Amino acid sequence: MVLLNIGFSSAQENKLDDKLLRKYLSSTDTIYFKDFVITIDTVKIYETTHRTSCYVFKKGKCIFSVPISSLRKKGCEIGLIPFIPGEDKKLFLHIYDDGMEYPCYWIIDLANPDNPLYESTDYNSEHGRIVSVGDYDGDGYLEFAQAVSNFEWICDDVSHASTPSTFAIFKYSVSQRKFILANKQFSKLILSDTLFTDQDMIDFMKNPVYAKNPRDDEYYLSNILSVFLNYTYGGQENKGWQFFNRWYGWSDKEKMKLEIKDRLKRSDIYNQLYQK
Repeated sequence: MVLLNIGFSSAQENKLDDKLLRKYLSSTDTIYFKDFVITIDTVKIYETTHRTSCYVFKKGKCIFSVPISSLRKKGCEIGLIPFIPGEDKKLFLHIYDDGMEYPCYWIIDLANPDNPLYESTDYNSEHGRIVSVGDYDGDGYLEFAQAVSNFEWICDDVSHASTPSTFAIFKYSVSQRKFILANKQFSKLILSDTLFTDQDMIDFMKNPVYAKNPRDDEYYLSNILSVFLNYTYGGQENKGWQFFNRWYGWSDKEKMKLEIKDRLKRSDIYNQLYQK
C-alpha cells in the first residue's frame, strides 16, 4: 500500500472547525447555572461495575438524566451553549466510550428537559461525532455539523483511518422548536470541505507514481468517495454520481455502486434529504 501526503490547491478554508465547541465545553464535571446543577456522576451498578452519566438537578431534585451511560468519565462531556439568541444557554451533552457503537448527543432546554431540542439517536444509521458548532449563515443562531460515518469499510482497499465521510448540518427551527436537518441550505459549506476536484484528479493522474496504479493509494480512493458523499449529502446527488463515474475506473465499479446505494438506502439522513 502506497500512502503519500499530497497538497491540493483547491482546498478551501471553511467554518467546520471545533474551536467554538471546545470553548463552551466545561473543563469540570459540574456546572452551576441559575437554579440548576448539571453534573457528570458515577454510580455503582454491581460490586465491580460503575457507570457514568449526566444528571440535571433543579433545587435539589433530579429533573433529567441521560438514558445512556459510559464506563468512564472521560467519555462524557457537558457544556452550556447559546444556540438561540435571546434565550438561556442550552445544555449540550456528549456520551461515548470504547464499548459503545457510536457517540450519543443531546441538546436540552433546561426549562423543558423532557423535550430535547436534538437527540442523535434519531439518526442511528450515521453514528458520527459532532465536529463543529457555529453561526454558519450569520443569522445569530448557532448551527452544528455532525460527521456522517456510515461508510466505514466500504471496500478492502480503504482502511478505517481513511474512511470516506461527509457532514450533516442541523439548524434550529423556531416553528418546530428543535434542530432539523439543513444540508441543502448549507450545500456550499459542505462542499467547501471537499479537497478533490476534477482539476486535482487530472493533476494527480499526471504523477507517474499514482498513474501506474492509483488504487494502491487509499487516500486517493477514499477522496473519490468523499467527494461523492459531499455532493450527495449536500443535495446534489447527480453531480456526485457524475464525479464518481468519471474518476472511479476500476473493474468493480458496478459492485461498488451497489454497495454505495445500499448504504445510502440505510441512511436516515440521506432518506430525509431526498424524501425516500
